[in-house]
Amino acid sequence: MQADLEELARRTWHRTRWGWALKCHQGEETFTDINLLDLMRWSTRHRVLKTSKQDEKHKGTDWEWFIRHRGVWRSFAVQAKKVSPSGRYDALHHPVKGSSLVLPGMVIPQIDVLELYSKLTGAAPLYVLFNHDPTADATTWHCHLSLSSEQLGCSVADLTFIRTALGTYGGRFFTPIHQGGAAPGDV
Repeated sequence: MQADLEELARRTWHRTRWGWALKCHQGEETFTDINLLDLMRWSTRHRVLKTSKQDEKHKGTDWEWFIRHRGVWRSFAVQAKKVSPSGRYDALHHPVKGSSLVLPGMVIPQIDVLELYSKLTGAAPLYVLFNHDPTADATTWHCHLSLSSEQLGCSVADLTFIRTALGTYGGRFFTPIHQGGAAPGDV
């Protein structure tokens, strides 16, 4: 499974760079769809349930991920975000209206919906970040393996770390998020 995840990260890193260079940007949904399709095909040690567009406002997820480790299944509620060419995660503080988890008509941040849903289901809330940053270096690499910037194509951060980043001036950018140690080098 590790090799599969490393391949997804590598592809995402390069697809992001190519999209920017060729002015053919791919959105978060495209990256999610491509990566989830491969995840669904490649392993029997995990299961992926893609969240429909209609259900995303009720769950705060793009997918739910179930991973079997030593015979025990763990669940994760996952929200994906894509870095912009400026290095910022523009949609990190996305507002949601009409979630069934709050009062009708109430607008709340997507991160709050994800947290509420995770508490209801017992899933660990995670963010998967789709990345490319030509300035990535050893300060943004948190892995025991040798530095491989393209492995930062997909990185993972828990909800608590993302909430802290949202409350920090300049915290929505690639470098501060990855220097903070929340996102391991390879997913």
